[in-house]
Amino acid sequence: MTSRRKNLRPVVGTILVASPLMARPEYKQIVILLIRKDTYGNMYGLALNRPGCVLVSELAPELEYCRFRARSGGPREETELSVIHTLGITLPKSELLVHGPFSLNGDLDKLASLLDTHKVHSRDCVFVYGFFRWFADDFQKELLEKNWYVIEATHDVVFTDQPETLWKKIIDSFGDNQTIVAQNINRLSLRN
Repeated sequence: MTSRRKNLRPVVGTILVASPLMARPEYKQIVILLIRKDTYGNMYGLALNRPGCVLVSELAPELEYCRFRARSGGPREETELSVIHTLGITLPKSELLVHGPFSLNGDLDKLASLLDTHKVHSRDCVFVYGFFRWFADDFQKELLEKNWYVIEATHDVVFTDQPETLWKKIIDSFGDNQTIVAQNINRLSLRN
């Protein structure tokens, strides 16, 4: 993994990486792809590095042959399946993510057909259930508190085949200081 810029603007299609000093347990060592901003300024994202316990086929009957676990994208709407892919208009009804080469969701019947005929492989898609949501004010506050790094969404991050080590690899790519903090976070004592 190459060194990454970590101070981009947090827009749809970029990735949030939790700081090693993130205090909130639900965000500890998490990597989140931002997927939507609504008219009220609320932001939505999918965790990319949390293992899930639900099979894709249980979430979407159209994908009955996908008998592997989807990733856990967050605590909201945990029965909702999202699919991140690079198929673009090949998969009808896909939503293109701004500032990234990735698309979201699309026609699951068509995706099932593409998977069944091996025109697409499951490794070309990331299946995620649930999501995170921040109200506009909360999101801005977390950014001001330096709880997040914002990086470009790249193929090696979004489609990693080792999501459990993703956060550490990204932090290591920032350089020695971040790696030292990440390695010693459990020993650090923050005092007022």
